[in-house]
Amino acid sequence: MEVISPWDSYTDVESKTRDWLDGDTREVWVVDPRKHVITVHRTGEDSPIFLAGETLESPQLLPGFRVAVDEVFDVS
Repeated sequence: MEVISPWDSYTDVESKTRDWLDGDTREVWVVDPRKHVITVHRTGEDSPIFLAGETLESPQLLPGFRVAVDEVFDVS
């Protein structure tokens, strides 16, 4: 999981994500507090984006795990 901090550039985060996936990491979650979205990257697959009001699931990596995006960002 990578949380984008205020001083991170999106380009740097994309580069790190590619490096991790090239290094056989199965899944990378990029949490963007600026936009309140979570993007899930997997090698060779589209990268779904989870928005406020949605629930993030990772059935391949963490079967049964679910988290509401609103809870991650404490959106009420």
